[in-house]
Amino acid sequence: MGIIAIGYVCLSMNIHALLVGISWAAIGIAILCYQKAHNQNIAIDLEGKKLLD
Repeated sequence: MGIIAIGYVCLSMNIHALLVGISWAAIGIAILCYQKAHNQNIAIDLEGKKLLD
């Protein structure tokens, strides 16, 4: 019975680690996409200022 319990705990820990890993990966991808979009906006702003000058 103890071995089954240990196996269950290990399995649940692995699932938990997997969920945490997926959520962190999603956050990382979202931050990268946001930074890319933000950098493009800055580049557009700089070009716009050059045109205005």
